[in-house]
Amino acid sequence: MKPVGYFPRFRSSIREIKDTIAHRCQQGRWRPDLPRARQRQWWRRLGRMITLVLGISFNGLFSQAFTLLMEQNIIPVTGAELAENRTM
Repeated sequence: MKPVGYFPRFRSSIREIKDTIAHRCQQGRWRPDLPRARQRQWWRRLGRMITLVLGISFNGLFSQAFTLLMEQNIIPVTGAELAENRTM
C-alpha cells in the first residue's frame, strides 16, 4: 500500500516528479539531488504519453502536459502498455 500522493509502482511522490518536470522546463537542466537516469526516464515517458494521448500536434510545455494528463486520471510518466494500467 502506497501513501496518498504516489502513483502505483513508483518510489517517488507525484509532487517530486512534477517538480522535476517543471525544473527541466524552466531551467533546461536536471535537478542535481535526484538520479539523472530516473529523471530522464520520466521525461521520455511523459513525451510518449503526450504523443499517445494529447496527440503529436500538442505544442505546450511538458509541465502543462503533465497537468492535463493528471486531470484525465492518466499517470503521465507511466511506461504501461495497456490502457487500463495507465490510469490512476
